[in-house]
Amino acid sequence: MKKKKAEIQQTIDSLNEEQQHQIAIIEDEFNRKIIDKITEFKLNSFKKNSGIQLMEEQVKLDIYSLINDSFY
Repeated sequence: MKKKKAEIQQTIDSLNEEQQHQIAIIEDEFNRKIIDKITEFKLNSFKKNSGIQLMEEQVKLDIYSLINDSFY
């Protein structure tokens, strides 16, 4: 009886370890996808956002104005 109980407990422990391993794999994949989407957002969304493009152009204009003012 004790031997059978020990075998069942060992099987349960093994299944728990496998479950934790599978959860870790899924978490890693999920985190990788999140990082990929954040990177994609940073690269593409800012370029497509007209408000941000206008701010970039304003910064360029301000820099050019400062450079121009420094010569005169």
